Amino acid sequence: MSFTADGVGCAGYLYLPAGSDTVPCVVLCHGFSGTMDRLFDYAERFAAEGLAAKVFDYRSFGESDGEPRRLPDIPGQLADVRAAVAFARTRAVDPGRVLLRGNSLGGAHANTVAGGDPGIAAVVAQIPFNGFPEEGRAAARPVRRCDCWPRSSGTPYGAGWT
Repeated sequence: MSFTADGVGCAGYLYLPAGSDTVPCVVLCHGFSGTMDRLFDYAERFAAEGLAAKVFDYRSFGESDGEPRRLPDIPGQLADVRAAVAFARTRAVDPGRVLLRGNSLGGAHANTVAGGDPGIAAVVAQIPFNGFPEEGRAAARPVRRCDCWPRSSGTPYGAGWT
């Protein structure tokens, strides 16, 4: 079930449990280099336990639209998560019981989106990537400069990206 975020088409699937009316929904956010196909098993398990589960690809990743391909756009990905939540709330789920689950960068996205949405019921952030500590930045800097990362102190992932 596709949806749009800021005019960009995002591909996704909604797993619904059998025989349920309105149920809680887990929106699963993949990590930095992942795609939604890595989350299908989790979504199936949630549905088997009576929860709906929404998986999706961020813009320019996997089956979603967007260029350039596989280049993280942090503000865009946050918009994608918000749009996935909004989409889930319009389906056969309880809009007051939407949960976010993310791994790595997806965990950071889950924390950030939940911080601005009081309607998020819970967050599971597995190994959330929230930036490098100041002393680790030089060692962690990629060989090729990536202009996609935030560089100001007003970003959700810390100050001083260079």
